[in-house]
Amino acid sequence: MDEVKFVKIKGNCMSPLLKEGMLVPFKSVSFSSLAKGDIAILKLKDSILIHRVIDKFKVKDKAFIVHKGDISPTPLVIPSDSLVGKVVMSVPYLTREFAQGFILKLKVTFIRFKLILKDLVLNAGN
Repeated sequence: MDEVKFVKIKGNCMSPLLKEGMLVPFKSVSFSSLAKGDIAILKLKDSILIHRVIDKFKVKDKAFIVHKGDISPTPLVIPSDSLVGKVVMSVPYLTREFAQGFILKLKVTFIRFKLILKDLVLNAGN
């Protein structure tokens, strides 16, 4: 059985679901087992982010996770090697599929397009 670890919530980006000071259980997971709607534990430099997975994709051999806090208007992208794990709580509304609005889908599509275009430009000189 995978070891369950705990992380303490700092900030309010996942309010009202996860509140500051809560200890939240998580397990290590692979990029391939991560699904839209999961709440991921992500490492960004010296910080830990606890955000909902909006999308995930690959550009050539690089994998990325699109994520955002539930109260944040803008999604962010992080390389898949920043994935620490995902929250494992038995709460029905925690694991329901995340419904994406039209504007959020446009933002995610734009992020994907920018990364693919960047890759094409970088490889055009080779």
